Amino acid sequence: MSILMVAIAQFSGMRPWPPESVTFVFFFLSVQEAFSTIMSSHWTIFNFQGSTDLVEGDFDMKNANSSLAFLPTAFILVGIPGLETEHTWTPILFCLMYFIIFLGNGTILHVIRTDTALHQPMYFFLAMLALAEVGVSASTLPTVLGVFLLGATEIGFDACLLQMFSIHSFSITESAVLLAMSVDRFVAICNPLRYTAILTAPCICGTGAIIGLRSIILMAPLPMLLRRLPFCGHNTLSHSYCLHPNLIHLPCGDISINNIYGLFIVSSTFGLDSLLIVVSYGL
Repeated sequence: MSILMVAIAQFSGMRPWPPESVTFVFFFLSVQEAFSTIMSSHWTIFNFQGSTDLVEGDFDMKNANSSLAFLPTAFILVGIPGLETEHTWTPILFCLMYFIIFLGNGTILHVIRTDTALHQPMYFFLAMLALAEVGVSASTLPTVLGVFLLGATEIGFDACLLQMFSIHSFSITESAVLLAMSVDRFVAICNPLRYTAILTAPCICGTGAIIGLRSIILMAPLPMLLRRLPFCGHNTLSHSYCLHPNLIHLPCGDISINNIYGLFIVSSTFGLDSLLIVVSYGL
């Protein structure tokens, strides 16, 4: 998604980027996209298959275990599903990917900060995108490297909820920044004479603040909704980090509210953002 949006902004926008900047940005965004693919879809919050299975297959069992409900002190992380025993080469791969991601995004942020010629809305939004990518990677880093390097497969209940909150919040932020980049391109093409008057520094700062607040406000109820659910001895996750669709399979109570709110988040963020991005590029 990031590669697609940056590519469209580059080749259809009215303000061309320097060739060396395009090559640099595309290389590191490509690495990040590959890493995100390997680590699964980290931005997915609602899981239709999981909700169906819970309603149809696990309802009776969870009702039977409701008397044993408790909040687990820790969750068990198992690494990459299907590759639990192939941990010889994965630590090197993940260390390399994390290094490239942090180095690439850090370099982008440093170049934009130090080069006054890049103090333009387009590059400020690119910096926000880099920060969101760093946030997602930093959120998964402790448990991923802990599992593959140290064999530390446990994560505390509160720490797991915090990691889930962080991963999904930064992912929502990334989606909103891509929308802001599409709006930047739309204004530059449709109203170039007023571009600098519309996208001023206060406007960009306000946009960044709104994007961050939206992510926090939307994600804040999810940890609280999970804490109210009873757990009946199920505490094994299928990834090396905590995701909402994975956690929602573990409780033995009614999860309909969680599923409905998860669907609302997906529709109002990724769904709406994607629709508006398509519309902005179609006008």
